[in-house]
Amino acid sequence: MKHGEKLWTNKRFPNIVNQYLMKKWRDRFYLFDEKYPFFQVTKEKKLLEIKLARLKQVGFWAKI
Repeated sequence: MKHGEKLWTNKRFPNIVNQYLMKKWRDRFYLFDEKYPFFQVTKEKKLLEIKLARLKQVGFWAKI
């Protein structure tokens, strides 16, 4: 069995991989981090998306 298939069948990574990832990227798993919120969008990015949506609604891009 190929290595990837074994990982898929086991439905988890070996503990050594999990330990390495947690040591290296521990700060990236913090749910409320200001710069890198885990699986969330920062306030700045969300505000930018809202502003762009509003500009599209008023036809701003058609004028440029």
